[in-house]
Amino acid sequence: MTGTESDTEELRDELVSRAGADPASAFYKHASYWQTKRYLAEHGLSDDRPDGHQFNKSEFFRKQLPTEAVAALVENLSEGRIVGQSRELDFTPWGGAYNRVSADATAFAHRDELFLLLHVAVVGADA
Repeated sequence: MTGTESDTEELRDELVSRAGADPASAFYKHASYWQTKRYLAEHGLSDDRPDGHQFNKSEFFRKQLPTEAVAALVENLSEGRIVGQSRELDFTPWGGAYNRVSADATAFAHRDELFLLLHVAVVGADA
């Protein structure tokens, strides 16, 4: 979040209310870009994912997603899920320092994106 801590709490509470389920855990703290990167590197993905086959797909977006698209993404997190599966959506803010370098200045072309959306699904080892 780029807002205040109270803005973040308010948005989190709205999300929890709309989702109809309390989060298993929550952590938020105001930090610099580098502090945030260090935190993510140290904490990475949780170890409580089921064992099995992991599938990832990521996409960059230059515009905000329509409300209907976000609703469909959230709905698909649980719809049809069976025991032993894990699903995850990771919205990573992009912009900022990433976008200060022009797209043609390096081999990395994703310099105008607003965020990265990562889809992760883990299915059982016998799937």
